[in-house]
Order: sequence, then structure tokens, then C-alpha cells
Amino acid sequence: MFTSTLAKVGAVFATASAVMLGYTSNAQAEMLFDRGLPTENLNTISEANRSNVRWATDSENLGFYGDDFTIGNVGDTFVIDTIRTWMVPGITGIGDPDNLGDWFESFTLLTGLAAEDDISPFASVTLDFNSNVTSNPDVTITQVPYPDAAESIYDNFGDFVNIWQVDFNNLNWTIEGGTTYNFGVRGVGREIPDQGLFYPWFNHASNAALSASPQDGADNRFLQFDASGNFVDTVDSNGNGWDKSSDINVQIFGEATPKTSVPEPASVLALLVFITFLSAGSPKKQEKSK
Repeated sequence: MFTSTLAKVGAVFATASAVMLGYTSNAQAEMLFDRGLPTENLNTISEANRSNVRWATDSENLGFYGDDFTIGNVGDTFVIDTIRTWMVPGITGIGDPDNLGDWFESFTLLTGLAAEDDISPFASVTLDFNSNVTSNPDVTITQVPYPDAAESIYDNFGDFVNIWQVDFNNLNWTIEGGTTYNFGVRGVGREIPDQGLFYPWFNHASNAALSASPQDGADNRFLQFDASGNFVDTVDSNGNGWDKSSDINVQIFGEATPKTSVPEPASVLALLVFITFLSAGSPKKQEKSK
């Protein structure tokens, strides 16, 4: 009887605590930031309205492009589970690889506070020849089409090449709401035979106004970093490699952390009264009443 009463008290206390602290045990990762692939105005057939493009800094493994994101409001806290980006290999006259490992020996996600400009490695993997399997099972590569009705692939202004989705999972990265963070994915290319250059890693980007898909945080700018993640420049592609502005595409998944709060005195008093009521029938209480 006494053990049963204690169990009831414990259950009531746990439930009441969860309610008062705003906790939920079934929280799952959700999309917190959506600047995904465009769904309309794709490829050269769209002429001046083309929305999709790709950017890589060089063929010498000396730098890469990234962008920034802000989630929620000041006072919020989030745990990031997955960061998803897309890359588009392919070189005119060479084609594109059957596996990313054929062209790239490694790639790295770098992140950091925008206020500090530079970014640092967060997750890095290596690749083997003839493989899309990374050295880290939490980082996956998937060949995907655009999310349009025709399931289009990327038109490199005459050459059609595949799109590769790169997911960095189980990051467990805690960030502050209302704070801007920088990110970038740097791929290290293998040497192109007989050319003395390296396969460039192209990050997918799009023009927000023409993408017809959610483009959270788009500001028509993206960021350039050197090979170490040091900030180099803010880039507007309008008149600088393209005829319009663009942002690097990214989706971010995670969950908001519970907001703790101090229970109101009336709530605490009600809980204590209820616990006292449940405890009134315990053997010790009955013995004293005889």
C-alpha cells in the first residue's frame, strides 16, 4: 500500500514537473530553416528567369563558398541535428563522376558565429574511389533531382549533370536564437589527370525571387572563405559571374530546447496538498491514528 502510494506520488510529481517546465519527451527534429533547392525557373530553358546556379572558388583547393543563417528569436535555444546542402560536380569536356569519391578525397562542414567572420571545421569525412560511402556514417551522400514535376537535373549551360545532396546528421550543435551563424562546405578535389588542377567542389545556389520555394534568410549575398575557413569577402553574383544575385541553398533540422520556468507558488502549494492527500492512507499514518 505504502509502495503503491509512493509510486503514485512519484508519477504525479514527474507529470506536474514536466508540465511546469514545458518539457516534451516526444520532441523530434523538424525543419528549422528552409532555403532548399528551387522548384521553378530551372536551367537554361528558362532563359532570363533561370533560378539555379552553382559556385566554386577555384581548381586549386584554395577556397570555397558558404553563407549564413539565423533561426528563431533572442532568448530561444535550438539543438541542430542535420545540416543539408547540395553540390553539383561536372566539368565541360569531362562530364561528371559516377561517385563523388572518384573526384573528391574529402569534404568538411565548417561553422561559426557570423560576428567572428571566420569558420572552423565541425564535421569532416574522407571518400574512397568508386564510392559514395563516407568515413563517417552520420554524413551521407544521395543523388537527387530537383523537386519539380519533371525531376530535372542541373543544366551546366548545355551539359546536364547530377545533383548530390549532402547531409551532416547527428550534429548535436546547440545554437542561440536570433543569432547569425556562418557555414560552408569545403570539398578537397583529387587531381585532374594531365591538367595539374583539382576537381572543384560546386555548391548549389539559387536566386531567391525566382526559386518558387521557401528561401529563408536570403539576402542575395553569399560568403567566400579561404581553405582554412578564414573570411575573405561577401559576394554578390549579379554582374559577377552571373546576371543576378544568389544565395547558397541549405536546410537545417533540429528542435527547440524546452524553456524552463519557475513554478508559481500556487502551483507548488496545490502539488504539495495533493501529495499529502495521497500519503494520508500510508501504514505509518494509520498506526498513529489507533
